[in-house]
Amino acid sequence: MRWLGFLFSAVILGSFALPWVDSPDYGTWSLLDGVRALADANPDLRNFDDLSNLPNPASDIDPSNTILWAAIAFAVSFPLAALFGLIGLFGYYSKLMGFVLGAIPVGLLAYAAYGAYRARAAGAFDQLPPDLWQQLSTQAQAHLGLGAPAYFGAGVLLFLTAIFAPSRR
Repeated sequence: MRWLGFLFSAVILGSFALPWVDSPDYGTWSLLDGVRALADANPDLRNFDDLSNLPNPASDIDPSNTILWAAIAFAVSFPLAALFGLIGLFGYYSKLMGFVLGAIPVGLLAYAAYGAYRARAAGAFDQLPPDLWQQLSTQAQAHLGLGAPAYFGAGVLLFLTAIFAPSRR
């Protein structure tokens, strides 16, 4: 479990710098590019000496917003992958660590599937063209980079490895 956990944690962490969008029309975009653009747009983020001038968004957060919690889980998964990868590099990677880190991408996929199911049950897909899924598949093949498949693939494999890996005891 130790080396597979380290490998999958490294892939999840590496997906932060891999392109999530890679197309001739839109160019290449990774999450790292998004963080750089955010830092360039807000110069206050560059000065870490004095953070008292930043706004406090905690007063505007709605805790019942499930998309916010999904975004927080997604954002937390990268530092968690770095921490667990570092711990795995030092020779210890437990099944619980793999289960927790792998559960985040699996949970995000389950949340997206549940949202699509609820939208379908509400009739949101009734007015869509019949060849929409073929169009979406074609667009995804043309514009999807390696970041998203690496993130979700490594997360699912880590989750399954943590569940089915034999215990040492």
